[in-house]
Amino acid sequence: MIIHSFTMKQIDSYTLTVPDIHGFETIRIFMSTREAGSMTYIPQNGNIIRNEWLVNHGINPKICCGLLLEHGKKIYTIDNSIKEFDGKQGDGILLKKGSNFSACSITVADCVPIFIVTHETEYIGILHSGYKGTGILESALVLLSNELGYASGDIKILLGPHIRECCYEVDKERAELFIKHYGNESVKNNNGLYYINLMQANIAIAERFGISELWVADDCTSCNTVFGSYRRERPEQFTRMIAVIAYANEEI
Repeated sequence: MIIHSFTMKQIDSYTLTVPDIHGFETIRIFMSTREAGSMTYIPQNGNIIRNEWLVNHGINPKICCGLLLEHGKKIYTIDNSIKEFDGKQGDGILLKKGSNFSACSITVADCVPIFIVTHETEYIGILHSGYKGTGILESALVLLSNELGYASGDIKILLGPHIRECCYEVDKERAELFIKHYGNESVKNNNGLYYINLMQANIAIAERFGISELWVADDCTSCNTVFGSYRRERPEQFTRMIAVIAYANEEI
């Protein structure tokens, strides 16, 4: 597998995007910064900060799907048969071109936002993958291949900014579980301290499905204060960021 590393591009105080990447030219990927404030998804368009941020980037909140996160592996597929999508619980969305929605989003604060684009952008998708939810990429790839008929060569995957192994210390039990499911490279043992590598865990999943290329942001959300971070800011006050993938022809 070819791994392409990149750094997120900050376009203003409140927004980051990805640089030009082949295969992603006709879609848009954005993330908010810590300075933008809390982007918690509240059903029925209940978060004014989130809504204003979306509008500022030409995305209508009413046709941008969001989720109440479960830290699990539940994924929704949205096509033109879906008229309403609000207040759902889960951690992944696959959105078909031409549906009643033009963008999909999750919130993150150290977990991995995984962006997916299929051949000719027929589907775009976003997944929320943290410690508990690692494996949701496998669920998405099974869905794309078995139910939607895509070959591995038709699927492009991009891992957004997340907590890296430099900062993600866990106990031995968690480390051993990750090694069991995702291999030795998913955990670093540093003098008896264990550090999870979420990137390597998702690379292992992608390799099993024959994905030939994968793009990975090299930003660590815990190290870099531009990002909200559960570990760095602590549970009582961490900043949830929004991660969005949208079709380029989205209009307010």
